[in-house]
Amino acid sequence: MQQEVARYAQSFVEYPPMQRGASFCMVAVKAQIEAAIERARMVRN
Repeated sequence: MQQEVARYAQSFVEYPPMQRGASFCMVAVKAQIEAAIERARMVRN
């Protein structure tokens, strides 16, 4: 079993993920929403 896990973990070293993992931090989500609203306001004016 440990060999199987080691082989699986090694695949992440050889082929790292293409993008960052998802973040569900509500502070960050709120900041992104506020930034999008501000950009939308700037486009309208």
